[in-house]
Amino acid sequence: MFIEKVKSIVWALIKILANAPKNKKDEMLRIAFSAISSWRIDGDYFEFGVYEGRAMIAAWKNSLRSKRKIRFFAFDSFEGLPSSEEGGNKFPKGKYTCSKNSFLKNLSKAGVDTSLVTCISGFYDKSLTLTLQNKLSNHKAAIIWVDCDLYISTVPVLQFIVPFLQQGTIICFDDWFSYGGDQMKGEIRATREWLEKTPQVKLIHYRDFGISGRSFIVQMEKIK
Repeated sequence: MFIEKVKSIVWALIKILANAPKNKKDEMLRIAFSAISSWRIDGDYFEFGVYEGRAMIAAWKNSLRSKRKIRFFAFDSFEGLPSSEEGGNKFPKGKYTCSKNSFLKNLSKAGVDTSLVTCISGFYDKSLTLTLQNKLSNHKAAIIWVDCDLYISTVPVLQFIVPFLQQGTIICFDDWFSYGGDQMKGEIRATREWLEKTPQVKLIHYRDFGISGRSFIVQMEKIK
């Protein structure tokens, strides 16, 4: 009898560990999908800076757990980072290069239904156009994952996402503290300037994750 109880406990622990998030990004996405499900926020998943697909795969798996059938939008140059003085040796040109084909193969191997994944290729200052905004105008974002590393990459992303935001959208900045919290660099600077120019958008600090990540909940306000 005692042995059977021990076996039962061991198997229960194995199941828990098997389903546990593999890293802090996975944990943040698990929380985010649980949150939008609880808050009844309808919308899609937008990711800027997908690299080899790890976060996208985690997002897909968590959407299945929450039983939410959504579309996934993958925005990336698929040529790595652009040239930037800010990046220096830490974020040099071409870092995080992964072709679109390799990205999609990684998703397929992980069981992702790639028919629900739309890839938008190109550096953001060229690809995130008004035409694209209009093309996607029937979509709203429930979760936005921003993994841009650089100020010059984050600026066009924030300008682009405004029409897709709604009350309760969760924005996760993967590289918020990548420059040691420097207010004049990276995603922090881009977000601060964006909020000053976009008074209808307010951000409420939600959760921090990993070494450099910070997430926010969007609050939309009417402009008087």
